Amino acid sequence: MKGENEACVSCHTRKSININILYADTYMFNSLRVNDSTWQIWNYSKNSENSVTSNIQANESSGKHLFLSINQLKCEKCHPDIGDELINSSHHTSFSCNSCHQLYSTYHVSSIPPCLDCHGTEPKMVTDKKKNTYIASVVQVYTGNPTGADAHIPFVLSANSSNLSAGSNIACISCHSGLNNKIIFSRPEYIEWDVENSGGTWMIQNLILGDTKEIKVTKILDGKSHNVSIDTGCISCHQDIRQAVTNGGHSNEQWRMKHNYNGL
Repeated sequence: MKGENEACVSCHTRKSININILYADTYMFNSLRVNDSTWQIWNYSKNSENSVTSNIQANESSGKHLFLSINQLKCEKCHPDIGDELINSSHHTSFSCNSCHQLYSTYHVSSIPPCLDCHGTEPKMVTDKKKNTYIASVVQVYTGNPTGADAHIPFVLSANSSNLSAGSNIACISCHSGLNNKIIFSRPEYIEWDVENSGGTWMIQNLILGDTKEIKVTKILDGKSHNVSIDTGCISCHQDIRQAVTNGGHSNEQWRMKHNYNGL
């Protein structure tokens, strides 16, 4: 077929198709803690070596001149695996493809709506398959006010300038989906400082950062970007922090069931 007819006929008619689609299942990036206590995030990439191959088949009418209206188009014809991901997800299970992708300039997934379009400072109203409407919750890590954000704000801001995914999706789905991560953290191995009581005021001074230590984190899940979950565990990426806290002071009840006051 000439020109773009294959693409048009595949979706907008009942022509049967057989397509192999490769989906990257892993995000990789580097993070570095610099001396002013901020973080730099760079070297974003997608892993294509372990991508999942989806063999799409549709046994429908062979009439290529049977044109469908917009409402008759079914994304599941080419993306049945994405439908399965949403069914198995703890969130977005009742949403259709158009629930999210209609918010962007085109319906097709080639234009990906940033997560913060719905969950940013101005939450959007979304309609599910049963015509129920919801107001999207505002994401806590980034609401447009850096003073109210937690330690992941550099990750989100840096992802905004990355062209690997639209908007800040790489930051959101790295933690809130089944996508795998390969991360290299670089931070000081230790921090030393002096604490002095000066006229009743405690002063921290003489801050010294130890040698930079490189920590590699590999998070292996199911590799599915549409398997969305809000209840994400910090330990999946920060096992070394858990171990350090457990072995030292300031261990909370969640990990040790008691505080460890040894060494205070």
